[in-house]
Amino acid sequence: MEENQIAKTRGVKRWGGIALLAGGLLAGGLLVGTPSANAATTTSATVASYSSTSTATKISASVDKKVRAAALAKYPGATIQKVVYAGGIYEVHLTTKAGRHVIVEVNRHYTVIGSKSGR
Repeated sequence: MEENQIAKTRGVKRWGGIALLAGGLLAGGLLVGTPSANAATTTSATVASYSSTSTATKISASVDKKVRAAALAKYPGATIQKVVYAGGIYEVHLTTKAGRHVIVEVNRHYTVIGSKSGR
């Protein structure tokens, strides 16, 4: 009788271990399938690009949008690399449709006040 009881206990332990393993695999699969935040999307929504110089200041998303719009009004179809705020002026670094690199200067009223060749 004792041998029969030991065999039953081993069977229960074996199936219990298999069930535990299956549950762990299922939970792990659910975690892997869970969508996660992307740093590129969250960062770009809150702060615009800025240069590495100590005089540059972070720009809010709403200001960044207005500054970019002013630069694109002057150079339609251009590709903007970055926007920098330093010394009271926004500098928009862009590449025109013709492939020319330009730095567009925009004032605090979102008016283009100048541009120069740049890289």
